Amino acid sequence: MQGSSDTGIRGSQKLRLGHAVFDSDLFLVWRSEGFEALIGPCDTGDALPDIMPVFKGVEDTLMRMADSAQPDWYLPAVAHVRPGQQELRYLDVVTFVDQPGVAVTVFVWDVTTEMQVRGRLIQERNEMQLLNQRLSRGGMRNDPVRHHAEAALFDICEQIELMVAWVDRHMIVRAATPNFPDFMQQPMIGIPLADAIPSLLGIEQELAAIAQGHSPAWRIAGFRLADDHDRLCDLFFVPWSEKGGLYVAARIMSIETSVEQILRQQRNELTLIERRLEMKSAALKTAHDRLVNLDKERKALIDLIATDVRSALSVVHGYAELLDASLRPGGQPAELSALTAIQESVHKVGALIEDVQAIQRVEESLGVMQITSVDLTALMERTYALWQGTAELQGLRLAISIAEDSFYFRGDYDLLAEAVDSLIKCALVQAKRPSTVKLELIARRQWLILRCICEIDMSSQPGSPQQTHTYSRLDTIEIRLARARLVAEGHGGHLTLEAISEGLQSVSIWLPGNPYAKRTTAEEASAPPDEARSLQKDAASRLIVAANGALRIDRRQGNVWVNEQLIKLSPVEFRLLSILAEEAGQVVRHERLLTAIREPGSEASLDTLRVMIWRMRKKLGQSQSGVDYVRTERGYGYSLAD
Repeated sequence: MQGSSDTGIRGSQKLRLGHAVFDSDLFLVWRSEGFEALIGPCDTGDALPDIMPVFKGVEDTLMRMADSAQPDWYLPAVAHVRPGQQELRYLDVVTFVDQPGVAVTVFVWDVTTEMQVRGRLIQERNEMQLLNQRLSRGGMRNDPVRHHAEAALFDICEQIELMVAWVDRHMIVRAATPNFPDFMQQPMIGIPLADAIPSLLGIEQELAAIAQGHSPAWRIAGFRLADDHDRLCDLFFVPWSEKGGLYVAARIMSIETSVEQILRQQRNELTLIERRLEMKSAALKTAHDRLVNLDKERKALIDLIATDVRSALSVVHGYAELLDASLRPGGQPAELSALTAIQESVHKVGALIEDVQAIQRVEESLGVMQITSVDLTALMERTYALWQGTAELQGLRLAISIAEDSFYFRGDYDLLAEAVDSLIKCALVQAKRPSTVKLELIARRQWLILRCICEIDMSSQPGSPQQTHTYSRLDTIEIRLARARLVAEGHGGHLTLEAISEGLQSVSIWLPGNPYAKRTTAEEASAPPDEARSLQKDAASRLIVAANGALRIDRRQGNVWVNEQLIKLSPVEFRLLSILAEEAGQVVRHERLLTAIREPGSEASLDTLRVMIWRMRKKLGQSQSGVDYVRTERGYGYSLAD
């Protein structure tokens, strides 16, 4: 392998070709000798814009390319002067991403000779065109000198791959270089231009205006003359004479130029898309700001209304107590009944205000959810034990049914418990006495369902003869169901209300997830700090926990969490972190880490390892005590906080 590498370097020097590898932050990681010979002296860690000034001002574009958000980039004939030298050279530069999020590769090759040859050919072509114009104005159409000049011109056109056709003012092709019909694979002389080159259909009026001198010359870059040709052409339309006529010149583009043209078109399309996205993003931001302001105004209005209602209720409650003290001794039954109704109404309106503000608290809690692994089985058992006594006091029986031993779900425990409590409260309000209220926890495909089933008291429904408390009970039920619906939707699920049969109703919270998750998986995901070391030492475990539980690594899925926040690491960084986590608290030597980042057929240096560790530290951040998770053991290696 070493011999082949040296041979490749020597070949690169002969061809004046070189390449270098930069990380996603555009710092030099490795360069070939050919690259240094063309660009100039450079060291590991140097920034790409400092090495090649052509990239100054476009660092953001290169970083988006490193994250695969931008296509590869081709820059033709870039002028470059080596430091300390005066000679101007031209380099073709290509940048592309070898490993998304890890490295940007830059290839350069010397095209100074090609640029010089191209300049000479262009000069000769211009001189021949000038000579042709002079001969035409001198009336030498039948002069042998003109025939020799035309033959020479045809020969030059073939040498530089230039195809020319002469079209009269009636848009009929009168003459053409021999290579033009050969390229089109059909005769061209004496037929209309649109028939000779079918791809020009649709722009005949524009071409006629150029032929008559009403429009200036026109160039179309990257034009496909024939559908069966993959090669693109530079197409030129130039007026022929004052009497009318047209030169049609086509030059076959080189592969590099074709790639450049395609990349330029894609870049323009991406620029347009980016501008549209920016406009839509600005509109969405404006709409979001309006919604935020409206939400703040709504919350402030609710708080104001609640404060005013509480104040009014306090006044009414005070008068009710005063009336109660004066009417109780020897009061009339009708007066006492009215006083009791007033006191009950004050209590119900107060409870209604509390339910409305509870919805507001749920909305605020959904924005700052504490996501943990929730044992839904234990949650349902806790709800059953909490409400069993209350149900018996109201003449109801509470039952529970769980399909499996344990179900786990990633969510906020307090919000889920409040949602299940809301289902129970609704059932206790509208259940028929005596009857049974049943709690169920079941799995259906990829859903976990928390269900409450009860027999409805039809006398509490609208339209029944007994409507004394109908509206207050219905309002309470709707508000509590709205609270449960908010929690379900905040966890990616939904709430359903179904009539199983006449008088029998079920309310269900549907939560997405794996309904058959094992207890061991959930326990590992929520392992307390004192169990972190035991999990960390188990190399066969899927989950590695380190740094007192602040750092969790899922080796199967390739995910890393720092303080419950998911972060994105490159494959190489993930391998490094996994090795350090397996030996948390112990020093891992440089040699072992270099083996992890070494790619087949390449050598990994200590400088490369340091760059990778630096980038990984930047993504992991620091612990709550302000210390890096990855520590440097100078001269030996690195270690991870246990």
